Amino acid sequence: MKIRRLLCPTIRKRPTTFCAASNSKQRSKTGQNSIGWYILFLSEVVVFPLTTKIRVGFVNLTSTSKLLASFMPQSMKKLIVIRHAKSSWDDPSLDDFDRPLNKRGEKDAPRMGKWLREMTITPDYLITSPAVRAMETCKHIAQKLDFPSSKIIYDQRLYHAPKETIMQVVKEIPDRKNDDEEIALLFGHNPGLTEFVNATSNEAIANVPTCGVVIISFSHAHWNNLVFGSGKMELFHYPKKVDELD
Repeated sequence: MKIRRLLCPTIRKRPTTFCAASNSKQRSKTGQNSIGWYILFLSEVVVFPLTTKIRVGFVNLTSTSKLLASFMPQSMKKLIVIRHAKSSWDDPSLDDFDRPLNKRGEKDAPRMGKWLREMTITPDYLITSPAVRAMETCKHIAQKLDFPSSKIIYDQRLYHAPKETIMQVVKEIPDRKNDDEEIALLFGHNPGLTEFVNATSNEAIANVPTCGVVIISFSHAHWNNLVFGSGKMELFHYPKKVDELD
């Protein structure tokens, strides 16, 4: 374990927990003790003093809670929004919900899954519209990412959902404990998907194409804290870009 010192000339003791400590042998002229805060992280101890002197045995935690929180590790949420791959219109008798992927879609979905794997994406959740074209896209990508198909979440609300409904689905994702970064993949449909991406990241994408992938990061500890405008777009990729790189 490493000890890093912040604004403190001496380190009196390495603690094993989150504590405030004083040294009774070192008193100031007023008879008060100098107090230092010790914070234990997984890999190191950060030490910094309070700017005021307090009497031995009394520590005001409330007044320093914000300062302490600023030194604690921050978790991050990453949402990967994916529009379904190209679908078939060959059978006019099929309901829109039941249309499968066409040959191009069957080719594009695994390619984008391979690209995500090369980006070292290891998702915690895959959430998809239950429409056949979205579900098939999700399963192709899940296979490339070695994500168990039994853990895919199907949410009826994502079928042709507006941006507000998509946000509600995202806010309901359960938090995983002790994860510095959580990754969720969400599969859906336009126009709601493009509108959601733009509203969430303050971008202006004209259209997320079929099998397009948008990666958005959030500096939030909880999914239910996400709001429109709170995300940052990291990447926007789609099959034609892959064609250009090949």
